[in-house]
Amino acid sequence: MTPTFKDETLERLLDEVLALSQRKDRSEAVRSALEHELVRLRRRRDINDRVRPIQERASALGLQPNGFDDKTLMDELSGDV
Repeated sequence: MTPTFKDETLERLLDEVLALSQRKDRSEAVRSALEHELVRLRRRRDINDRVRPIQERASALGLQPNGFDDKTLMDELSGDV
């Protein structure tokens, strides 16, 4: 069953994907787009999820945040670029 959509924008996007990918099958184009989106979403992790293990390792080593703000130091080192 070939998908058709009432949404004109969605139809236009699908037509553009079909044209650029040189695909003829609308179902395959939709399937491929959804698979690519799933891969992208699965790879994207919240910054907290990426930083948490680093913070836990640092804490296990006895390192604790001291509240020092590096911005002024970094600005000086970069020449206020």
